Amino acid sequence: MTKRHIKNLGLFFVVSVVMILPQINQHAVILGIDSLFHLNRFYDAAMQIKTGNLQYFISMYGFFGSGRIVNAVYGPGIAYLNGMLLLLVGSWFKYQLLSDLFVSMLAAISMYYLVNRAKIASSLQPWLVILYMTSNGVLVWLTDQEFLGWGTAILPIGIAVIVRLLQDDKPINILEMAFSVAIMVQMHMLTAVIYVAILAVVFLIRMIQSPNRRWLMVRSTVLAAVFTIGLTANVWLGMLEIFSSNYLMRPAQFVALDQVLLLTSSIGTHLSFFLKILFVIQVGYVLFFFDKVSRLNRYTTIIGGILVLMTTALLPWNWLFDYIPGLSILQFPIRFIPFSTVFLILGAGLSLTQLIDVLGSRGSYRGLIIKFLPFILMMIAGMSVLTVSDQVYVATQPWTKGEVVKNRTSVVFQDVPNEELRQSFSSANPLGVPLDNVWKSTPDYLPLPSGKTPEHPYYAYQLDIGNPRHTFTRTIRNGKMYVTWQQKKAGWHAVNVVKYAHTQLVLNKQLLSEKDIKLSDIGAVRVYGQAGKNVLQVLYRPQPFMRWGFIALVISWISWLGLAIYRHWKK
Repeated sequence: MTKRHIKNLGLFFVVSVVMILPQINQHAVILGIDSLFHLNRFYDAAMQIKTGNLQYFISMYGFFGSGRIVNAVYGPGIAYLNGMLLLLVGSWFKYQLLSDLFVSMLAAISMYYLVNRAKIASSLQPWLVILYMTSNGVLVWLTDQEFLGWGTAILPIGIAVIVRLLQDDKPINILEMAFSVAIMVQMHMLTAVIYVAILAVVFLIRMIQSPNRRWLMVRSTVLAAVFTIGLTANVWLGMLEIFSSNYLMRPAQFVALDQVLLLTSSIGTHLSFFLKILFVIQVGYVLFFFDKVSRLNRYTTIIGGILVLMTTALLPWNWLFDYIPGLSILQFPIRFIPFSTVFLILGAGLSLTQLIDVLGSRGSYRGLIIKFLPFILMMIAGMSVLTVSDQVYVATQPWTKGEVVKNRTSVVFQDVPNEELRQSFSSANPLGVPLDNVWKSTPDYLPLPSGKTPEHPYYAYQLDIGNPRHTFTRTIRNGKMYVTWQQKKAGWHAVNVVKYAHTQLVLNKQLLSEKDIKLSDIGAVRVYGQAGKNVLQVLYRPQPFMRWGFIALVISWISWLGLAIYRHWKK
């Protein structure tokens, strides 16, 4: 690693710290729109690792130990990584700081890889990277814990594959393509789906343009796809295990047309003022000098420009979502913004590099002006850092002013006063205490025995899972959860545990069959308990192919790492 790389990485770390300085100074835990959901996920993973009671499918610690499936279908690899980060620091405040630094530095390293891959002028690289670090896609993790931030952080590595497709004579690196898709699948499936769609379009274009290399491209892509399947075997086989035998509550599928990019407005954080101006200049430059800019610059700018338009209300989103099945899973048009951001920042870097090469080589007065381009870009990047720092400060205000929870949409329940809630997040308390004091009744991925979504699923979760949680005690041993309660007399009793097709229930040492169990609309169980003490053992038994899936996963990652090291050593 050269001194330049070390210097730039140090700069990126300093920028990452500056962005979260307000949170450090306020000693605040930011509870944004998705915080409570993800904190439960990571707490469950952390406690599994800590106790050795590993259970890939059902939640035995998070989500009140309800036995619901979340991590297995929502970034399983990254959930365990966050669990390890939480265990490492031991408090929610320190965890948020560490995860913020992790996401910011991941975004920096992946974007730095991209600008080097695209041969951007070295004097421009750090400032383009900082512009990406401070973009909305990364910021949403710092201020709201939206998991889109993790997908955005790794996205430039995937775009580097597209750069190679557009730039090189040998357009596909099998290891790079497999890694880029696999890491996105393990982190954020929706980011991976959008990325693969864009990659497929570029691949088809290059196939048409390169008739002599079509067979090589197809062969390399098939090998990369096979490698990717191995690197993500736990995800695909996990989904097969779950969805083949259950009908699950899907995440809310709707289009929020207020969540679009307002091209002329400074309201909101979807796209900063600086990036809007930079993008307009970049698109105008490429259109005006279309024949003079590189093919890579043309394609990245066109793709980025189209994606920007797709984030606006200029498209008939209501009509599209009504007539294209499955499209509504996107929920918000602004999900395209991270993609447009990375493409257009890359395009701006290519344009500025070309200007530096052409005008700077003339030795004229105009050439002297070009020396100020990195300085101007540095000033813009610096202003972006300060803007992000301000937004993080705003996000800390509910905590410092006593409101504690920043966003209370989608039904948030709080069972203690604000000050007590804030104290419960202290490192002096066990990590699970605050998650019991404040919770969000998000019903995603709950089983639906009837195959139909309840009219009020959030309310059903409150009644069946959240409200009765204090009437049971739980112990976990050898990967099994034991739920204990007392009954005054024998009879049917509701337990705040949900049952999937392969969830095994044993009541008072008797294995229960389907006829021994009644299920609510969201799969919460009712069992016939005896008078006095009752113990319900809960265990998930996946199909045998999952074992082979995990073996394939480990072998694939070891193989990928070995090949990557060998290729690097060979060079």
